[in-house]
Amino acid sequence: MTIWLGASAACDFKLKARLIYNSKNPKALKNDAKSTLPVCYKWNSKAWVTAHLFLAWFAEYLKPIIETYCSEKIKIKKIPIKIL
Repeated sequence: MTIWLGASAACDFKLKARLIYNSKNPKALKNDAKSTLPVCYKWNSKAWVTAHLFLAWFAEYLKPIIETYCSEKIKIKKIPIKIL
């Protein structure tokens, strides 16, 4: 199992946790929908972060959220949009 956590240095912005597990349908979540979990759930047979999982997360989740965050803060503090 791999869990990713992230926040801004000022702790005014927190990313939704990301969970990578080795089973697509774990027994513990048999009767629950994975979409209702308080984390972004993905699976990989070895529960590792692969390039595909990282790039998908970066393009589909991180980049839009950071752009939204920065555009809101630009009005207040003039924060440039910079993503490593």
